Amino acid sequence: MNKPQVDTICWDIDNTMWNWVAYAAEVYPAMCNVLSQASGQTRERVTDCMRKYYGRAETMESSWLVQDLEAQGLFREVDVDQSKLIKDVQRAFHASRTKSLRLYDQIPEVLEAIYRAEISSVIVTDAPACHAASRIKHLGLNQDHIQKVFAIKDSLPDEVPENHRDMFDGGNYGLKPHMHHLETGKPHDNLHELLGKTPEDMRTSVAFVGDSISKDMTHNCISIHAGWGRPLPEHLEKVSKFAPHHAPATIYRRQSFLTLIHASEPRDVLKFLNIE
Repeated sequence: MNKPQVDTICWDIDNTMWNWVAYAAEVYPAMCNVLSQASGQTRERVTDCMRKYYGRAETMESSWLVQDLEAQGLFREVDVDQSKLIKDVQRAFHASRTKSLRLYDQIPEVLEAIYRAEISSVIVTDAPACHAASRIKHLGLNQDHIQKVFAIKDSLPDEVPENHRDMFDGGNYGLKPHMHHLETGKPHDNLHELLGKTPEDMRTSVAFVGDSISKDMTHNCISIHAGWGRPLPEHLEKVSKFAPHHAPATIYRRQSFLTLIHASEPRDVLKFLNIE
């Protein structure tokens, strides 16, 4: 079969480049433990309050957890130093992240091979910009292999504490690739415009690699489903305790995919591109 002349690959990152669910299964319980000890409340009560907050924020990656839990009255019966507690929660978060966040096997060599083949790699994620940048740097991807990053604009409260303002500069967050801040998440009907492509070019010159059929595989380009990103049930069970209960995702409106390739491991991307 003739391989298409792809010059740009869009990468989802969570559960495509690294196992976000496995990482989240460690991070959220660790933060919950710190908050339970600080508040004197049970882990079950703290978990319920965390889930309510993430539901209102419409993301599990909102950065204002402690402030919201205080507003919910979680610390009503104790005297809590908010700034100290935020730092304690951040320490627990970073310690768990260091232990659990890893690139999938083969991802570094695949990115290197694609870079050598002079094919552009672009990240397109639903993660807030500050967190996307943090994970990209933590995992050693802040290099020439990635040309652009499209992430969700950070959602800030009306009043950002002065000692936290520098965390959310709304800029490039120290990344080498240019960070583009988007208002909405995937799928993006205007992805061709973001990439500087025509809709016709998208069909043959762009591939999207991701784990979500409904979000990643629907951009009117070649779709490569990252089958290696399927999370383990035990990790999903842990994360689901903190996750807001949203309605099931609706499969996207298109009735068929332009080209859908099922990849069981990252090296399959190279096989499809005919890269040795």
